[in-house]
Amino acid sequence: NPNHWSGSHRIGLREKNVGSLDWLTGRHRSTKHDRDRHLHGSGGKSPGFEKKDDCQVAEIMSSPVICISKSESIFEALMLMIQKGISHLVITEKDVPVGVISEWDWMTAQQRHPAALIHSIKSADSAESLAEIRKEMMPLIEQIFEEEGQAESLTRLITEIHDQITCRLIELGLGEMEKKGRGGTPSEFSWMGMGSEGRREQTVITDQDNALIFKDPGPERLSQTRQWFLDFAEKVVSGLEICGFPRCRGNTMAINPELCLTEEEWLKLFGGILQKPTPQALLKAGIYFDFRSLYGKHELVEKLRNKLMDLSPRSRLFLKLMSENDLDAGRPPVQQWGWKMRRLLGFGNLTVDLKQHALRPLVMGIRTLALSAGITESHSLERIRELEKRGELSANLSQALQSAYDFIMLLKIRRNFITHENENLSGNEVSLKQLNPLEQRFLEESLKVILRLQDEVYARFGGIP
Repeated sequence: NPNHWSGSHRIGLREKNVGSLDWLTGRHRSTKHDRDRHLHGSGGKSPGFEKKDDCQVAEIMSSPVICISKSESIFEALMLMIQKGISHLVITEKDVPVGVISEWDWMTAQQRHPAALIHSIKSADSAESLAEIRKEMMPLIEQIFEEEGQAESLTRLITEIHDQITCRLIELGLGEMEKKGRGGTPSEFSWMGMGSEGRREQTVITDQDNALIFKDPGPERLSQTRQWFLDFAEKVVSGLEICGFPRCRGNTMAINPELCLTEEEWLKLFGGILQKPTPQALLKAGIYFDFRSLYGKHELVEKLRNKLMDLSPRSRLFLKLMSENDLDAGRPPVQQWGWKMRRLLGFGNLTVDLKQHALRPLVMGIRTLALSAGITESHSLERIRELEKRGELSANLSQALQSAYDFIMLLKIRRNFITHENENLSGNEVSLKQLNPLEQRFLEESLKVILRLQDEVYARFGGIP
């Protein structure tokens, strides 16, 4: 009986050293797998397998099954398992199952396994334990950096690790509030990541940028509720600091009462930035408008995003001043007379601040275009692709920007690893003498592409009356 599970099935799987079974029912697919196999090997005991020797498959199966195409990379399979919190993936070819890949398979191919460390994060009982786990992650991330060589893949993994650490600290903080007699959350809330964390573009050396949104409990309880969340946020921020994420010097953190707000207060704040784009407001927009929900009631954040995307394309003065602010924030030095002469004559030690003169102007320009088009994606590469799809960027410029982003981010990550080992070095500055001739050319061409982007944004919005 294809719908019936018995002890003979369990024994058969054990004898054949099989850890999962793909169960097909019409057009639907489910999987029964030995969840502990990746921890104890093929002989490990699984509670799910031992639960019943005579039952229906539907009572013990995992459904629906998450699949991945045979053509995808091992790294994509790994990221999917980490993000979904699963240990097996069904491999398909033209939508037909052709195999299964598990965490155990990945571990046999790698010396260390990030998914195993993610499991450790989820069971850590203190910020100090999480800090130790993050230290263990560093050599693994560096190994994947050397093997993968793709900035987007690596920043996704780094961000996922940072997200998991943050979420575990939030859970520990909530538990501590209850232990101290403060009770559970007084209102629905969401912990938000902002800036590079909000864009999923964090590197190994990064500070905190976070905020908190909560549902308005009413005027009588608002002050008390806000104080509860501020006290709770201090526990999370302190935990992040222990884990190696310094506090934001600009105080862009959930412990700031100006960033621990109700839905209505966040809408008012965003509306004020768009309607009165003062220099200070534009500075806030550069951080606050790259945001996402990490934990809690995600719908609160999505409502805020949808409102921002509705208002920003119509805020013409804001877009004009943002485009001017993008230029004022700094231009890549590659077209400056001094740079050209020193490159031509071959003297002097030319350096580039990868954050201030490359990534920052690229991210700012793309953000302005995305806000003007009402694009909800937050990652810079996703924004670039969506802008091209909508005809807001030419295919030529889009491809050039994606290549520039990837190359500059890889340089920054490489520099971060060097800086991590030597605290006396800057994590953002790179000297051309440290690069080979091909890398020097790629860097200069990437900087020229960013100049093109800045000119394009200013030409589009700078002349708006």
